Order: sequence, then C-alpha cells, then structure tokens
Amino acid sequence: MVICEFCIKYIKNMIVLLKNNNKYLFIFISMILFAIYICHFHDICLFFNRYGKLI
Repeated sequence: MVICEFCIKYIKNMIVLLKNNNKYLFIFISMILFAIYICHFHDICLFFNRYGKLI
C-alpha cells in the first residue's frame, strides 16, 4: 500500500483535530480511512488534494 504525502499530512491534521474534539471521533476516523482508501487511485488523490481543504 502506498500512501502519498498529501494523505500523510491529512491524517496528521485529522489526529490534531481529533485531540481537540473527541465529539467527532467517528467522523474523523471515517475521513482518515477514506484518505487511505483513495491513495489506491492516484488521480482521485490528486483531485482530493485540490479540494480537500474545503472539508
């Protein structure tokens, strides 16, 4: 499994947010899993890199 730089950065940001907001634990875990999943499809990953900041 290859995880691109964006997803690593994204996961680190999610972990920081998670520490500040336990309320949204399930959502953050889902988003982390989604970020890892899309790394299998690099075109989608590049798309997510462009629009991921909106989330």
